[in-house]
Amino acid sequence: MSKQDRNQRPSSMVSETSTAGTASTLEAKPGPKIIKSSSKVHSFGKRDQAIRRNPNVPVVVRGWLHKQDSSGMRLWKRRWFVLADYCLFYYKDSREEAVLGSIPLPSYVISPVAPEDRISRKY
Repeated sequence: MSKQDRNQRPSSMVSETSTAGTASTLEAKPGPKIIKSSSKVHSFGKRDQAIRRNPNVPVVVRGWLHKQDSSGMRLWKRRWFVLADYCLFYYKDSREEAVLGSIPLPSYVISPVAPEDRISRKY
């Protein structure tokens, strides 16, 4: 690449030292700024954003499950889960009325584990 070519090339073109096999000559146009969360933890519906549970809808399953802590650490917290109206709600304990969070399951098929599933784990 000559000295003149280097000064006139588009800013998005791959340099000679790059190991990439493709180059782009499109001009970069300023677009709408997209703000992404730096957190890698899924937030689903936590606390204020949680879906409110309708007490008139029958509960399909309820019980204790272990949920990974939202801090991003590898801590597992024991939470009371209630499955109702295609949504999994979780609480601090079985007597709690305030929902800690909710996980919507609108397109999932929910069924009990069968012997042919060959799941023998306790958790």
